Amino acid sequence: MELLKDFSKFSYPNEIGTGIYDIFSTVGILGEEIFDLIQKDSNRIPIINIWINPYC
Repeated sequence: MELLKDFSKFSYPNEIGTGIYDIFSTVGILGEEIFDLIQKDSNRIPIINIWINPYC
């Protein structure tokens, strides 16, 4: 999430695969939490440029 701040400053034109969830985590995550993270991403870069990837 921290790197997206820099990408938004420069209007990065390409697609970015953001890490939403660590698939090796022992802590579960709810769909609502995933949705919130995607929304945070889309506040920094256009949603059309976001690839939703598990963080692994």
